[in-house]
Amino acid sequence: MGIHFDDMAWRHYIDWQTLDRKTLKKINSLLTSIRRNGYQSIGKVEKLKGELSGFYSVRIDDKNRLVFYVRGGDVIIASCSGHYEG
Repeated sequence: MGIHFDDMAWRHYIDWQTLDRKTLKKINSLLTSIRRNGYQSIGKVEKLKGELSGFYSVRIDDKNRLVFYVRGGDVIIASCSGHYEG
C-alpha cells in the first residue's frame, strides 16, 4: 500500500515537523501500521459516520485524529490535525 495525502493533510503533516516532533513520530508510526495492516492498524481504528462515511480515524493524541480511507490499495490521508466533525 502506498500513502497519499490530501492537500490540507499534507500541510498539517509538514506543520507537525516543526511544531511537535513527538506527535510527528506518533503519526509516522500510525502511517506505517496503516500501510502494513490497513484497518487492523495499531490504535483503535473507528469507522466514521455521516458526511465522513467511508472514512476511518485513529487517535494521534487527546486532541488530534488521523482520518483516512483506502482506495485501490492505497491509503489516502484526509486529516492529521484536529478532531473530525460528525
